[in-house]
Amino acid sequence: MAKPIILSGHARVQCHHRHADPAEVADAIRTSPWEPAKSGRYRVRKSMAFGKPSPVTGNLYRWRAVEAIFAEEAARLVVVTVIVKYWN
Repeated sequence: MAKPIILSGHARVQCHHRHADPAEVADAIRTSPWEPAKSGRYRVRKSMAFGKPSPVTGNLYRWRAVEAIFAEEAARLVVVTVIVKYWN
């Protein structure tokens, strides 16, 4: 059975400010390769076609990526922060 994915308070705030859905974050963790990050944490990045204006700037972007930094604990994965990037 897969470990549950929990968003820290900071990660929940970042999801809201950066217009990321927690389900997107969980999908990135479940389907993307884990890379080592600082302090024993992991980083994932999932890119996807976007083709819409950014909800932050209003600029039209063709691509969007959701990144998550998380820690693996014995019984769960804890997301520390979430980053969203847009590009053409």
